Amino acid sequence: MFFRIFSRFRTSSRERASLGLSGFVLPAASSDRGTDMLSPSLHSNAHASNNACMYSSSSDDQLIAQLEYYFSQDNLVQDHYLRSQMDSENYVKIMTLCDFAQVKKFIEDVTDPEQHIATLVQTKSAVLQVDDYGLKIRAKSGPEKFRLVVRDVPIGFDEQKVLNLFKIKNESKVIRAELATTSESFATWYVGFAHAEDSQKAMEHLRKTEPSFKV
Repeated sequence: MFFRIFSRFRTSSRERASLGLSGFVLPAASSDRGTDMLSPSLHSNAHASNNACMYSSSSDDQLIAQLEYYFSQDNLVQDHYLRSQMDSENYVKIMTLCDFAQVKKFIEDVTDPEQHIATLVQTKSAVLQVDDYGLKIRAKSGPEKFRLVVRDVPIGFDEQKVLNLFKIKNESKVIRAELATTSESFATWYVGFAHAEDSQKAMEHLRKTEPSFKV
């Protein structure tokens, strides 16, 4: 049942690319720039599946579920376009989201999409919040809003060594590093940041300094 509900949101990045769409693809990002619900990669579907239980099949409830997926940590890890649209407080303009194909289809007949989405988020979502002016939304989650997944880290690396990887000019914006999985020779770590800009800079830094690590 969960799959049937959320498969309606699915649009792969390859499909979007074949349509000649520009940009990374956010969860149905502007003109399909962004990733989508149930996109491949790191998303465990747990968040989306739980929402499926909570919401009915109405258009408004499906729209909220889609928006909540966009701002989930698992999507933000891979969604460079959406992160690029965030301001210093991690808000994204509602009108930007209105351009995403997976949002557009739910608001085609709405007179004022911006106000409609702001009201829905305020009344229906437990994980999103609207700014004081009703123009932007963001996740309500705690200080760790962005997480990088670092693969192929040598087994000998402990938490401090992982944290040191992300020091830029002797300063680190990492909130925490958590060991995720291990194999015979390598490990995967989750590294959390408070802001999109910090995670982006950290990712670029690691790719330059430790190209053998996958992030």
